[in-house]
Amino acid sequence: EQSHTIPRSASRSYQIEMPVITNKQALSWLLLLALVLSCLCQLQETERSCHVHDNSCSDCIRTPGCQWCKIFAGNSSEQHRCSNNSNNCREGQTSNPQNQLHITTNKSLTEVTQGDRNTEGEDIVQLAPQRVQLQLRKGVPHNVTFKFRLATHYPVDLYYLMDLSYSMLDDKENLANLGSKLASTMRNLTSKFKLGFGSFVDKVVMPFTNVHPGILRSPCPNCTSSYSFRNNLPLDVNDTKFTEYVSNVPVSGNVDEPEGGLDALLQVIVCRRQIGWREQARRLLVFSTDAPFHHAGNGRLAGIVQPHDGQCHLDDDGDYTHHDKLDYPSVAQINKAAQENQINIIFAVSAYKELYQALSEEIAYSSQGMLDSESSNVDELVIQQYNLISSEVRLSDNVASI
Repeated sequence: EQSHTIPRSASRSYQIEMPVITNKQALSWLLLLALVLSCLCQLQETERSCHVHDNSCSDCIRTPGCQWCKIFAGNSSEQHRCSNNSNNCREGQTSNPQNQLHITTNKSLTEVTQGDRNTEGEDIVQLAPQRVQLQLRKGVPHNVTFKFRLATHYPVDLYYLMDLSYSMLDDKENLANLGSKLASTMRNLTSKFKLGFGSFVDKVVMPFTNVHPGILRSPCPNCTSSYSFRNNLPLDVNDTKFTEYVSNVPVSGNVDEPEGGLDALLQVIVCRRQIGWREQARRLLVFSTDAPFHHAGNGRLAGIVQPHDGQCHLDDDGDYTHHDKLDYPSVAQINKAAQENQINIIFAVSAYKELYQALSEEIAYSSQGMLDSESSNVDELVIQQYNLISSEVRLSDNVASI
């Protein structure tokens, strides 16, 4: 038996250093593990939600993340036709529709300058593309890129609708003096500006108006006969006409405090040809009063039970002809008409602030502002609303309810 001695020089000592894991690193690993587990659970949940539609291709592809297999790659009975992947499906035999975007109208952007006198609103393009067609899968988002350029001197139509009951006499005189200032302010924003004027009192029937012949002819000192709504001046480029019409139109009178403003408001909105609203223009309608308003249902007090039909009823002289045939319109009708005709209403009132603020909240694209004692700030209210609508882009769709 032999013994062997390992030389001292041949001996080795080994020291293994284990990595030190800090609390921060441990937390990071735990978060990563939780994220992975969450993704796996989500995939499993999506897969289960797909499998329940194995009997219906249409239901399958309407479910986010699912695709339909027409022909399997194998013969296993365990396979599912509706799944979140195509692993078990023959190549090219899956139905998995993707979002599709078709640009149908895409005119080039234009920029109108003050020198472009012959450029009408119909020729101005501020947003591109103008019309797109989208085919979308339910629950699958799709991004669409638009370009916008604010055109200078874009056409603006401003119609001033004023309560001309006797209590508004001072406001009328002040407006006549401010007409040129208002026009000048707007022409600093656009060279393509039109200004119109209309007035209202109330339905010429009891109990809203005293119909005694003598009082009806002259309801107050230096007053004209009562009327419902009158389109005094259709939209016009001549600013001087506005001042003349406002100065010369007399006030009138009625019996109760509320006025027939909603009757007038609806006619101004829907009578596009008579008022002169242009197809491509920013449309502003200033509604000025110091009184509350009658609304749908109040006509019954005069025996008028026929609801308003929402149509235009002006004669050749610009007078509203159905004040004694149709009830006052509802706030919902005003809102619908304003949206359909893209009219931006400014309720410029000297009283009943809370009432008209509440009314403005029920009518899209409208605002409310208080007139000062001399109505001298009307141009400020108009500019505020103009700046608001000129800096806003509205997109609409015609998608059917799903």
